[in-house]
Amino acid sequence: MKKLLIFLLIVPFFALCQETPKGVNTISVQPITFDQLVTAILAKNIIIEKKDIQDKTIVTEFVSDKGFAYRLYIRVNDSSAFITGQLKLTYSMKFLNATSDPNKTYPIENRGMKGSELRKAWGKMEEFARTIPGLISFSKS
Repeated sequence: MKKLLIFLLIVPFFALCQETPKGVNTISVQPITFDQLVTAILAKNIIIEKKDIQDKTIVTEFVSDKGFAYRLYIRVNDSSAFITGQLKLTYSMKFLNATSDPNKTYPIENRGMKGSELRKAWGKMEEFARTIPGLISFSKS
């Protein structure tokens, strides 16, 4: 009986500690309505650049962080929110006579080294998704 009790207490802990799969670029949250999503975005003080109520899509303005900025693209379909994003470096790098373009954007996905701007942007996108109550899943689109 004690072993069963310990097992039942430990299993949920490990379920919460699972890592996000590598290479995914879309976070799905369900169930959620379009209005709930707008409320969640505004609660995080993220500015909405474009909102289409008919298509149920939202594009946020770029949110600046240390060394990068990110924007979210969100679509609600059948009470599920699908969140993707773009990353923009806020500095330019020079490597072998080539300079990076600070206006170029990159799709956010869960890859790269820990501490890289890409992983940090993924972390911000996932952090936002976890503020929305509901079941979260990850996919590659």
